[in-house]
Amino acid sequence: MAVGVLTLVGLALRIPGMRESLFGDELFLYAIATRPGLHTMLQAVHDSESTPPFHFGLAWAATKLGDPTISVRIPSLVLGTAAIPLTYLAGLRIVGRRAAVLGAAFVALSPFAIFYAVEARAYATLVFLAALSTFSLVRALDTRRRGWLVVYGIAACLILYSHYTGVFLVGAQAAWALITQRDRLRELLIVHAAVALAYLPWLPSFQVQRQDSSANRIASFKSFTPEGFFRELAISLVGHPFEPLKSVPGRLAVVLLAAAAILAVAGVLAALWRHRSTDPSPSAGAVRTYPGLVAVTALATPIGLAFYSTAGENVYIPRNLSASLPGLCLLLAGGLLQLRRPLAAVGAAAALAALVIGTVTTLETRYDRPPYRKVAEFLDAHAGPRDAVVEYPLFANYSGGTFSFEQSRVNVATLLGHHLDVHFKRPHLFFQTAGNERTAWDPAARERRLFVVSPSDAAHRSPVLPPRLRPRYRLVSRRLWQGLVPVAVFEYEARKPAGGRP
Repeated sequence: MAVGVLTLVGLALRIPGMRESLFGDELFLYAIATRPGLHTMLQAVHDSESTPPFHFGLAWAATKLGDPTISVRIPSLVLGTAAIPLTYLAGLRIVGRRAAVLGAAFVALSPFAIFYAVEARAYATLVFLAALSTFSLVRALDTRRRGWLVVYGIAACLILYSHYTGVFLVGAQAAWALITQRDRLRELLIVHAAVALAYLPWLPSFQVQRQDSSANRIASFKSFTPEGFFRELAISLVGHPFEPLKSVPGRLAVVLLAAAAILAVAGVLAALWRHRSTDPSPSAGAVRTYPGLVAVTALATPIGLAFYSTAGENVYIPRNLSASLPGLCLLLAGGLLQLRRPLAAVGAAAALAALVIGTVTTLETRYDRPPYRKVAEFLDAHAGPRDAVVEYPLFANYSGGTFSFEQSRVNVATLLGHHLDVHFKRPHLFFQTAGNERTAWDPAARERRLFVVSPSDAAHRSPVLPPRLRPRYRLVSRRLWQGLVPVAVFEYEARKPAGGRP
């Protein structure tokens, strides 16, 4: 009952984000997922992406269900929500029922998990598959049924086909199982050999994608540091991917989370102390427990990424830690509930309060993705077929004259310039400019009305027309939409000369 309520609460928190604008890397996935055929979609993943194809296949199928700028997010919404009860099921045998419920609550209320449950990219899929692989592995060991071992093998393989950072989780689960479950060694070797064999066909594509610059882009603006290890880990549970912890969830919530984490560590140490002389091999007929598995699922990805980022390019950012989310939530919950009841209650309340504060904060409009969908809907309703629309794009380096999204998606270098026009429902006389270049302004100035779109916090305070156009046009109205980057629309009308037409 409690898990069902948590799942419904988690779904209710995630659904509103479905209509937010596509933003950033989502545009790359959207351009690929809206290809007409499955083969051309897979070829585009091979040629131009930096992640494997499984989630792209889900997104490609989802775009057939309605408005693709919304339906492309359906796989993330469904799997990100399903991760809540699956985390509970995975936790039942490794941390106990009460801790499993608490861990599921952490997943349901995590602002970071909520954000990526409506992100078109593969991160919610990775969270779901991480929980599924843990659950099916435990069920396989409990029931000794080979069917569950097959499910585990499929889940592990799909993790590898969803995101490269999943290799740390799969490798750690494999190592844990092979070391601790010697009575199933032959079956475990077979299933992991099958996973490796099933991944071999993708290796040539992996070699192509290694040339992608995504790791270089991350390393160019963020270096890996010991302090960053804990900061990014905290963001991956209670923060926002584009805001510092002091903003989301805020300093109070960070203090509460830190207190809960300290108590959880104390709980884990207390449990180890209590069981220091316990015989680890179960007696006949006893139910086995798997205390090490929760630590493996929680820590394999952050530790693996930390070592990789120390030796090479930094890829240690919160979204790349997604595979650790179910395990991290269960480890936090399990550690807290190893304490005596008063301390456990305090720690659980502190962790839940930190998550609730973060979630409530991120529900504010100013933390929405940049509001290009709302701007596009406004222009669809108010701009006529011969009214010029001129945009200062969010990333000026990707702007350029009159090119359209449909034309530019063959060249991925231009896709980040299309936050606005990808949301249009009807054609517009549309231009882009990074400044005052004539390729945009000269053709636009031939029309009677201009709509100028500017993603600037100061956009609502000053007109953005080039000086040479200001005498000809008068500002009629301006509107501002709030989000991570506020976007303003200025409506200009050509002045009428004293005795004739403009």
